[in-house]
Amino acid sequence: MLLALTAVLVPVLFGGQSMLIAQSAVLSCAAAAAAVVGAVGVARTRGRERLWRALLELFLIFVVFGAADWTYRYPRQHQTMPLGPAEALFLVPAALALAGLLWLPVESGRRDDPALSPGREGRPRYSDALVVLDGLVVVASMLLIVWIAALGRIVGSGVHGWPFVTAMAFPLWGMLAVTEVVLLGAFRPPRNGRALLLIGLGLAIQILPDSAVVILTLHRAQSVETTAPYWAGLAIAPLLIALGLVVPERRRSPQRTRDQALITPSWLGRPSWPWIHVYVPYLPLTVTVAIILGLAASGAALGGVLLYLALILAMLVAFRQLVTVAQNVRLLVEVQAAQVRLRYQAFHDLLTGLPNRAYFTGELERAVGEHRSVGRPVTVMFVDLDDFKSVNDTLGHAAGDDLLAGVADRLRGAVRGNDLVARLGGDEFAVLLAEADQACDPAITADRVGQKVLAAMGPAFSLHGHRRNVHASVGLAMADSEAPVEVAEQLLHRADSAMYAAKRGAKGGLVRDHLHRPAAVRIREVSDSAVATLASGATMGSLAVCYQPIRCLEDGRIVAVEASLCRAGSCDLAPPAPDLLTAAERDGSTDELHNRLLDRACHDLRVVRQRLRAPVRLHVNVPPERVDDEALADLVRESLRRHHLNAHALVLEIASAARVPDLATARPYLEQLARMGVRIALDDVGADDSSLGALHKWPLTLIKLTPELSADLLAADQPAERRLRAVRSALIGIATATGMTVAADGIVTEPQLAALRTAGCELGQGDLLGPPQTLPRLARTASPVTTTSVSPEHDS
Repeated sequence: MLLALTAVLVPVLFGGQSMLIAQSAVLSCAAAAAAVVGAVGVARTRGRERLWRALLELFLIFVVFGAADWTYRYPRQHQTMPLGPAEALFLVPAALALAGLLWLPVESGRRDDPALSPGREGRPRYSDALVVLDGLVVVASMLLIVWIAALGRIVGSGVHGWPFVTAMAFPLWGMLAVTEVVLLGAFRPPRNGRALLLIGLGLAIQILPDSAVVILTLHRAQSVETTAPYWAGLAIAPLLIALGLVVPERRRSPQRTRDQALITPSWLGRPSWPWIHVYVPYLPLTVTVAIILGLAASGAALGGVLLYLALILAMLVAFRQLVTVAQNVRLLVEVQAAQVRLRYQAFHDLLTGLPNRAYFTGELERAVGEHRSVGRPVTVMFVDLDDFKSVNDTLGHAAGDDLLAGVADRLRGAVRGNDLVARLGGDEFAVLLAEADQACDPAITADRVGQKVLAAMGPAFSLHGHRRNVHASVGLAMADSEAPVEVAEQLLHRADSAMYAAKRGAKGGLVRDHLHRPAAVRIREVSDSAVATLASGATMGSLAVCYQPIRCLEDGRIVAVEASLCRAGSCDLAPPAPDLLTAAERDGSTDELHNRLLDRACHDLRVVRQRLRAPVRLHVNVPPERVDDEALADLVRESLRRHHLNAHALVLEIASAARVPDLATARPYLEQLARMGVRIALDDVGADDSSLGALHKWPLTLIKLTPELSADLLAADQPAERRLRAVRSALIGIATATGMTVAADGIVTEPQLAALRTAGCELGQGDLLGPPQTLPRLARTASPVTTTSVSPEHDS
């Protein structure tokens, strides 16, 4: 600092020859001191830290030789310094300085700081295109400034040859040095920001007097008095560069938070704006614009190289803004996509793709709010896997994850399209049943969905080459006028308690919340007026007849429909007929209910055929207790006569043949029906209460396989169970050998359909081929079919 102060005071305290001697002494001492300090910095470091310091130390050594050369030659050449080839050697230290700056270690060593986001010091990512454009803006701005300050004068001096080359080289290398410092500070912040700051200041101060002395030399005005103001800069510059070689890095607190990192760029070492590097390239541009405006205000003409440089600079800035706008638009799209992705991840389970607990709780709270305000019923189903831990323990956690994903798929397929299935965590799932139509009893709808969930969990899972039967315990709770709730957690707790009650039982079952009446009670209440309802015709909210299509598996034609009891209206899920018939059995109305069902179905058949545009046959279920009753034949004969139907149009399906006391006793009555032309079919073949004796004792033309015999074919990648496949093949073989048609019930997936068709099943029915529908909805849901007549060979 003392040498720097002395260099400033020399022009004030001395004059003439004394000034020359003082300048020589100060320059030499300053250069020597800088070289010594720089050598200390080199000696204290290792590796890459030593390399860049060594390059700049060579620069300082050249400065020492330059000061000695000037001290020796300047007085002897009558205070002139010609610009010849020898002076070009002074450009060597310029190249060393530029190389040393490039080797400054950058901030990459601190990217593992947990307080920082990706990128240096939490800065936003800066594209390569913008780096190049900003670099060109800085270069063009600096070139224009140097042109105005020095290059224009050098070109206008009329100098040629080596003097011209040397004179142009000094300002140009200075421009490159300042440009490099600006670009490094903006785009490659060094680990030691203080060093870059001191070295940059030193090089800038070094360049100004070098360029000024060169211009004075060209105009032969380099006397001691005219050059005196510039020697101070030549003495101060190497000292600043030397300080840059020894200044230590700023210590950083290892406990910085993310917010502190975002407001503290490390290359400055003090709080600052994190986006300042975006505006650093515009600093020389601002200076350039100010200079051009000043020249224009003074009346100077802008032409030649100056005008071209100004135009190039303007085009670069405009193009840079266009690139920025394009990248901002792309960034906005990426941010919006990221927001959607984050929201999905926040409210969905990544393993199964189902909504998570947070999403389910929000929807449940909304539904409970509507329940409190307008009394709308809310139904929740809590599903928990049985013995899930044993799968993890024996097959590994990967198999457990596959099991959870498989359960999620089955739950999606078991519920209705507008029901909400969610994974609450672990092996716990929940279902929020959407509002049912007013014509549907919510309790019956919930019971039907719960049974479908249990049925979906029936087939074994294929897990890493192993087959595991994993069942689920289901708890069902409903909030309505009988059992209202105030908060969502209360209803979920009731469903959870019902699920644990199922686990305490036989597991793999459905338990309804004890605060609510069971669905069977509601069904019994419904069945009280069933006979009268069917006799008078279906009305909204009453019982009616549903028709489910039976298709030919070869070409997809609808060849028959099966009649069953359901509730009329727009409800997609009707109460199951077995439950209604069971309730009817308890009050002694089962015979009358079946009679009304047969009569209503025969009455509707003509309309069914018109809606389906096909001469379909009618399948009606007959309870096993009535097959040995002569009255059955009379009932069938009277129904066919009353509705003007051919006996070949009717197929009677008999299930639970094991409940018939004597198969041989029932044979004459069934043969009487067969002689009339009525087809006899054995339903639910393969079920627990079916009987193989009926295959050779009764006049059967069709057997219908129970859904349990094809449960192992639900998924394409699910291998067929050996015993099921053997039983299925044997039954199909027996039917084919005796001339009977084989139909399959419960077809719900495409792989199941393809496998049954290949196995030899000619007919099929199930939700995949068409769900049961009331007569008004039948034509809207059935796919178009051909009008080809059904041949007598099809036992539909």
